[in-house]
Amino acid sequence: MDHNAAQRLATLRSAWQRGALWPWYLAAIAAFCAYAVTVVFHPGYLSVDSLEQLGQALGDQPVNDWHPPVMALLWRILIHTTGAVSAMAALQVVVLWGTLWVLARLVWKNTGSRWLSLGMLAVGLAPHVMNFTGVVWKDVHMAYALLAAFAVVLTARELPAGRTKTRWALLILGVLFLAYALLVRKNGFVAVIPVFIMLVLAIRPSSGLRRWLIATSALIAVTAVAGAAVSATTHPVTTRQYAQIPLDDIVHVLTPAEVRAAADKAGASADFRNRLVAAATTCQSERIPADAYFQCFPRNKALGVTELRGDADVLLRMWTQEMPKHFEGYTVYRVRVFSKLLFQGNQAFQNGSDITPHAPQPDALESRRSTRRSRNPCRDT
Repeated sequence: MDHNAAQRLATLRSAWQRGALWPWYLAAIAAFCAYAVTVVFHPGYLSVDSLEQLGQALGDQPVNDWHPPVMALLWRILIHTTGAVSAMAALQVVVLWGTLWVLARLVWKNTGSRWLSLGMLAVGLAPHVMNFTGVVWKDVHMAYALLAAFAVVLTARELPAGRTKTRWALLILGVLFLAYALLVRKNGFVAVIPVFIMLVLAIRPSSGLRRWLIATSALIAVTAVAGAAVSATTHPVTTRQYAQIPLDDIVHVLTPAEVRAAADKAGASADFRNRLVAAATTCQSERIPADAYFQCFPRNKALGVTELRGDADVLLRMWTQEMPKHFEGYTVYRVRVFSKLLFQGNQAFQNGSDITPHAPQPDALESRRSTRRSRNPCRDT
């Protein structure tokens, strides 16, 4: 071995002993895991909701706001860019393992423990994480966007004093992740708020009112502008999806006779009233615990998911008029559903390999009823 080779080897050995190379080893491990997970799940698994969004991304059906239009638009861009439906599942994997590498590097930096940093990477291999990494789902998008924003928070906390431009860049990056989490899952704001507070405090621990106002305005502005841009690009059909929530409560808490009386009182049409009664009868006789719109309600297929749009106000009136009088039954119903679904899932996922772009697909919304009923964990066996 010549002198130069021996010197290079000694330099590498010294770098390994000092830990200078360990972050790169972590990066290599994360890249290998990401590749392995991508191969295992290729081209991704799809729920009923995912099938709907894929159809919108491919242009096979119009975009609607029942599911987040931003996800359909992102998928459309990825398909047009790569030519592959699998690009969305691959992007999820890259975001997860890239974020885990950032977190593992921070663990190594703060503890000097190789085992703890490897343990951080191992989170991506945990069953409850890996099982959903390859599932193209809005819930997965929200979770990984929030995780990435949290990694930005911890990175900002490690910055030395004086790195003003880097801090502002991290603030913008964090806000983008949080805005996407809000757009892809409306109820994500509950989790976004604490992460946003941590982000602002990490950028400048002694933030005054002015900086809080700037940061908050930035989050609101980015979310609003991005939402407007997505709407202008996709022109989503309005569905008033929230109406399915009072529908669930009404047909499960009230008896069919009470549903009929409540519908008449709220000014429902005869047709809608009769279908509400039919839904209550079906849900209660077959002990179907939730998702009444897809499992119990006699739907008009020609209207698709826009069916409740015209009667949303009636449902809201029925809910506000009846639930206070049936508060005990409402509480029992919601606790029962929450406790069941917290521990027993009823989601079915389809292998993306069975999906041919632009080929006719089964009516995903119609299949939801038969699929979920067959897998209903709350029914007696």
